[in-house]
Amino acid sequence: MCYEDWCGHCEKMINEVFIDSTLAAFYNKNFICVKQDMTTGDGQALVKRFYITSFPTFVVLNKSGETIYQFIGEYKGADFIKMGETSLITENQIPYLKNQFENNLLDSTACYKYLQVLSKGRLPTQQVVNTYFEANKNNFEISSGNWKILSSGVSDINSIPFKFIIDHQKEFAEVVTQKKVDRKIYLSSAYNLQTAANANDTANYFLNRNVATTFNNSQVDSLIFVNDLAVYEKNKKWSNYISTALRGTETYSWNDATPLRRIAENIYIHSDETTQIVKASLYAKRSVKLKQDYFNTILQAKILIKLGYKTDAKLFAEEAKALAEKNKTNTSEAELIIKQCEE
Repeated sequence: MCYEDWCGHCEKMINEVFIDSTLAAFYNKNFICVKQDMTTGDGQALVKRFYITSFPTFVVLNKSGETIYQFIGEYKGADFIKMGETSLITENQIPYLKNQFENNLLDSTACYKYLQVLSKGRLPTQQVVNTYFEANKNNFEISSGNWKILSSGVSDINSIPFKFIIDHQKEFAEVVTQKKVDRKIYLSSAYNLQTAANANDTANYFLNRNVATTFNNSQVDSLIFVNDLAVYEKNKKWSNYISTALRGTETYSWNDATPLRRIAENIYIHSDETTQIVKASLYAKRSVKLKQDYFNTILQAKILIKLGYKTDAKLFAEEAKALAEKNKTNTSEAELIIKQCEE
């Protein structure tokens, strides 16, 4: 069991599920059971070795230390026993299914079964699809079977199989629906963009971004906008941040109060150009309209002060003060702005 102390699902498994005597008897009879905190000792090395991305992850090893089965999540006792039973059947195990696939690279069923067992443990699948696609490239059918392989196994938007999806969207949509094709393109783009953005891996982020911009997909374009802002903010590239925000906010964030406020605040703090601050005021005003809370309202007051519109700023500051009083929170910031407006 790969776990971390902060993981509520892990805690529940350890304290509520593993105490079941029937479960304990089954696992102690069939396995040597070990749990390892992934934040201590060999944890970080094991995270890389087993490709751990969520907790808890359960890894079943043979006597040689080879992973034969892997699964993830919180289970009830009976279901957890079933997972253990499944892992003991040779035909369900990773080495067996790998061998079945590699002995017949043209067999879509063998490929899909292998991908399924890898996906259950969130193990890498892209290379399996690459191998299958390469073996079948001269006769790759637009079929539901091949869609299942591409949909479940492709993760890299820079890969040849993913490009095949992009180039044959209409044909696959006729087989599995446009909604499923769009969802695959969106989720794969999100994985590639957000993984790089969250890690602040700017080289890979912009590599993936440049590919994603060619998809002509409005949902993907929205993802690009959000992640561009996140990357520029994280790296304090305020000129890039502001120019991106001014181009895309009204298209991609116009109906969401929280990002509107954040964008408005960043422009307010990091720009002294009047035209840009006017835009920030527009975003803040829209944010207040969507969600009239203290933080949105006081921000609009501060922006209007910066623009020199004291009368309007005072109105928003008074509204913010009233909201603070209603919620029994501090009113000093609002009162300070009101005083500034009266000077």
